Amino acid sequence: MLLDDRKKRILEVIIEEYNTTAEPVGSTKIANDYDLGFSPATIRNEMANLEELGYLEQPHVSAGRIPSSLGYRVYVDSIMKEKNLTIKEKEIIDKVLREDIIKFDTLIKEASNIIARLTNYTSIAVGPRMDNCRVEEIKLVKIGQDRLMIVILADNGIIKESVVKYNGQIPEENIEIFNNYLNHRFKGMNFNDIYENINTYVENELYNISNNIIPLVLELNHLLTDKDVEVYMDGTKNLLDLPELKREDTLKNFLNIIETQDALKELINSRL
Repeated sequence: MLLDDRKKRILEVIIEEYNTTAEPVGSTKIANDYDLGFSPATIRNEMANLEELGYLEQPHVSAGRIPSSLGYRVYVDSIMKEKNLTIKEKEIIDKVLREDIIKFDTLIKEASNIIARLTNYTSIAVGPRMDNCRVEEIKLVKIGQDRLMIVILADNGIIKESVVKYNGQIPEENIEIFNNYLNHRFKGMNFNDIYENINTYVENELYNISNNIIPLVLELNHLLTDKDVEVYMDGTKNLLDLPELKREDTLKNFLNIIETQDALKELINSRL
């Protein structure tokens, strides 16, 4: 149901008041503090209508109303007013964009940092899932005598990397053979398809060349199947300014969740 202008205005006031105080909002509060041009009785009736429509909730019988998820969605989609960036804010963004950012995950992290700085809120940014990514390039780089770095560049700009440690030296000619083979065989393929077929391909075509390929394949499988999204968080200290987290026990529980990030990652991955 489309909301008329009066309902939208009252919903807007309730959401902005609740965001400031984290307390249920009553009709008397709105009538006294906001010059809406509506009588208290009208405001009360409209709040009851908004609750009936699912845009507001009443936590207790004697309490005021708080916004529901649907109420927030309508507010974001059609009520909230756009705010133009200040010159200083634009300069902050431009400074980051001028930097030579090569890795896509670095860009996401920087974006999270900017959002936290400009909004004074805690920002959470989520990297893309790797399920449907395709391999753009695989690079093998020798590090010292007994380590080999694997770098996978995906078609969405994500770079995944890991280091394999060997017991002895790795012949240079083997590295070149493995590098050429992996790119020839897997470039352009979906991550899932590579994981499902890599053992068959390599067993038939490369195992007779050198056993050095075995730990490399194991690490490739790990990189290809690590599908948990990366979570980037900035502005955690801004939580201290949120009214809903003024209670010490509530703030402590929330900080425990985001500091470990394990529960946060699990929650985000379960919703994607």
